[in-house]
Amino acid sequence: MKQSYIAGPLKASPLAIAAISGLLASPLSAQAQSSLNLYGLIDTGISWVSTGPDRSGILSTGVASTSRLGFRGAEDLGSGLRAVFDLESGFNSDTGGQRGGPANRLFDRIATVGLAGDFGQIRLGRDTTPTYNAAGLNDLLGHGYWGNTQGFGYTTVRVDNAVFYRSPVVQGFSGEAAGSFGGASSTGTSTSVAGGSQITESLTSADRLGRYYGGRLAYEMGPLKANAAYGQVDVTPGVRVREVVAGASYDFGMIKAGMGYYRAHPTASDRLRGVNIGASMKVGTGTLLAQFYQIKFDSATNAPRANTFGLAYNYPVSRRTSLYASVGALHNNGSGAFSLRSASEVLIPSSIGENPRALSLGLRHVF
Repeated sequence: MKQSYIAGPLKASPLAIAAISGLLASPLSAQAQSSLNLYGLIDTGISWVSTGPDRSGILSTGVASTSRLGFRGAEDLGSGLRAVFDLESGFNSDTGGQRGGPANRLFDRIATVGLAGDFGQIRLGRDTTPTYNAAGLNDLLGHGYWGNTQGFGYTTVRVDNAVFYRSPVVQGFSGEAAGSFGGASSTGTSTSVAGGSQITESLTSADRLGRYYGGRLAYEMGPLKANAAYGQVDVTPGVRVREVVAGASYDFGMIKAGMGYYRAHPTASDRLRGVNIGASMKVGTGTLLAQFYQIKFDSATNAPRANTFGLAYNYPVSRRTSLYASVGALHNNGSGAFSLRSASEVLIPSSIGENPRALSLGLRHVF
């Protein structure tokens, strides 16, 4: 025989109430004030590339964005103060292999821990530099797709053994600064003028190599964004590269336009200059992006030059998944050997004066 039950008011004993109160006051409740997020991005595509007379089709990784896996967390310490950390590793989505960067490290992109509050954020470890961040904001391709401004070369991307500070936003103004003690690891400084390689040798604190100091000032109000940065890094004994980055963009609604300027002094007599101009606009449900930049390197012996054009279309399939097409072309003069860059791939000319080309169709998923 089926029986029916009618639920009445719950009567809890004083012992049960005490047990629940103790549980809420236990370390388990403190977990509610902490957060841990797993995040990442996978970008894979098919590319047709040329570095001069050499042409091939490849399965590419990270054309629009570098594939990555990261862990980010925070703990509320009270009075508006939080402990924060971020660990991020790049990987090759076409093989599943670890990118690793210099010394094949585990967290090659970000490895920081710090404190955040009303004063801003202070972090210790490895991350991108203010000059690189400024150049990325001035790049309408966002340091992604073929033809982005990572091809300028000499931009100090990341530094180790560093202290990073980022300020809060006040009346549209914000800033960041970074200082690296240098030490036994490389700076990750690109040297595309010499053929697109990276400095990966072991550096010692006694040599004071890898030391970086830099800062960035930014302004954002409505559709206007502007920023400028300065940095310097000791890359080899007696060689200190000084970098200046500036740029701005304006969102007109249907079209967003922007430009950037880059200048570096690898030595007292050598000078590298770059300027980029680009635009993006909505086409259908996707976004069309185009950019042109010019590089000039002046030295006592030669004057390499290059003009680069990049065009990309990003079509969102969902909030996290998109399809894209990207094409890029770089034209070197007779003494130029600049490389064509996507987010992760580098096309190095087969010889001086050759002109890299690339076309990619890819899929990007963010999680």
